Amino acid sequence: MARDRTEFVDENTQRAVHAAHLSTQWMADIADHNLSQGRAAIDSMMMLTRKLFEGFGQQASAVRERSLDLAEQTFSHAFDFGQKIVRIKDPQELTQAQSEFISRQTQLLAEQTQHLGQSLTREVGEMASIVPKAVDARRKRSEAA
Repeated sequence: MARDRTEFVDENTQRAVHAAHLSTQWMADIADHNLSQGRAAIDSMMMLTRKLFEGFGQQASAVRERSLDLAEQTFSHAFDFGQKIVRIKDPQELTQAQSEFISRQTQLLAEQTQHLGQSLTREVGEMASIVPKAVDARRKRSEAA
């Protein structure tokens, strides 16, 4: 009789563990699906934003492109991180995923800041050389009139 009770307890424990595993897997699948849908929505939004920005002036194109690239890569890293978290089995994997995410974001921001600074410096230099010429031409037209 004690053996029957032990078997009964073991079977029920196995059933509970199996049910918990199925529930966890089901939740992970739902989270993965939601992340995929969110990524698709963000990708569509970024494509529409790019089309909208195409109408802006040439001077702002470098800043616009860098900003959009940064936003796209940031969203991509965030969704990749989310999908990694869904699949995590132990706390060490979470720590590793967080570390990788922060490292990628830091590197991305450093690169984008450098590129943006270079673009802005170049744009300001070009504008600085154009403004005196335009002022000089305007002054000469005023003097001629």
